[in-house]
Amino acid sequence: MLGKVWTKRGRPAEGYMTKQGAQRELDAILADARRNRLTSQPRRSSTVTFAEAAREWLRYVQHDHKRRPSTITDYRWIVERRLLPDFGEFALESITTQRIDNWRVELVAAGGIADGEGLSAGTINKYLGVMHSILERAQRT
Repeated sequence: MLGKVWTKRGRPAEGYMTKQGAQRELDAILADARRNRLTSQPRRSSTVTFAEAAREWLRYVQHDHKRRPSTITDYRWIVERRLLPDFGEFALESITTQRIDNWRVELVAAGGIADGEGLSAGTINKYLGVMHSILERAQRT
């Protein structure tokens, strides 16, 4: 990913690229590759956050996978209420298995709450499944 799409008029904001700007960047990357100077990491104008990846995943499951509205509502609730508060501002590259394991441990500990607000194992697994799907989609795209 080179950057987010800039569709408005005027100069693109930081982290955004016009179609022409993206094409110039791609041409430069390909020219470097032809000269055997390609680095292991393509140049990026910005780092993708978990929140951006989650929004893209929600769009994908709603429009491309055509999930039922009730399923989308459930996914959106999980993303907005459980995942974004804990991972939203992190760059995808900084989300490690250790960080996810620590979060899972916190969820399991919250499952023991005696006032009926605890989380069941099925609920925790659902949260982890949504997170896995978001990260998997981000990796593919």
